[in-house]
Amino acid sequence: MSQQPLIRKLAAILYADVAGYCRLTRQDEVSTHHQVMDILDYASETINNSDGTVLRYSGDAILAEFQSVVAAIGTAVEIQNQLSERNTQKTEDEKIRVRIGLNLGEVIEDRGEIFDDGVNLAARLEAAATPGGICISSFVYDQIVDKVEIEFDDHGEETFKNIDKPVQIYQWHPDRVTKNIKPQVLPGKSKKPSIAVLPLANMSGDPEQEFFCDGLTEDIITALSRSSWFNVTSRNSTFAFKDVSHDVREVAQKLGVGDVLEGSVRSQSDPVRINVQLIDAISGNHVWAESFNRERADEFAV
Repeated sequence: MSQQPLIRKLAAILYADVAGYCRLTRQDEVSTHHQVMDILDYASETINNSDGTVLRYSGDAILAEFQSVVAAIGTAVEIQNQLSERNTQKTEDEKIRVRIGLNLGEVIEDRGEIFDDGVNLAARLEAAATPGGICISSFVYDQIVDKVEIEFDDHGEETFKNIDKPVQIYQWHPDRVTKNIKPQVLPGKSKKPSIAVLPLANMSGDPEQEFFCDGLTEDIITALSRSSWFNVTSRNSTFAFKDVSHDVREVAQKLGVGDVLEGSVRSQSDPVRINVQLIDAISGNHVWAESFNRERADEFAV
């Protein structure tokens, strides 16, 4: 029997877990169980009401996904603020706190669940969060820094088990002074235009040309970033879409931009041919398209 191709997608992943659950159950098992179940019900309802999807429960833990990073952050903050209020009238030993980790990454979707390193990192971030707080990766931070008025503290790079590279992490806790979340700006409606440059596709059939396509993409991002007229999404965020089948409008929504630049490169012979298209995030229509022929000596003259 032939195997079905795997479905891959980009998702904002939320992982939440009760801090110190074993200690709490030793104090009062029955009461703790009822309180934890009540917290899980509340968190699940909040997630579902914010266009998130609860995928799995594991004891006192929840795995959920969102299509929007801003929605995921807003939901996490709402949950933690509400639980903080519930703890106001309790003694320190009675308080039940939750840790939340958030990551943005490519995942495999299968049988109603998601898998891969993006999920693993969200779980590691949850474990790194302070009780009652939220820990996010740099991939998440890059997407929310100009969209929400929530201040995260930079905690530097952290090395996690079974994660190949160190991860830049950011922490938030309700005890600090926090401003309200800005409403999410619909793509194309920002006062300052925003654009995401997706990795240029290698059409040559030669895997060795990948570095050239990636380098050219980075040069375009760098060149556009020099302008003060619009915001440009970071390389780390857009390269999450490399070799992933996607709808440009969904990409724009996840990255919070009004326009997307995508294209391809054919570089088997001189001249190198570069095709690029600028796409409106709301309509999905082409705003501008152009083809460029460059000699190999001028490959990186962007």
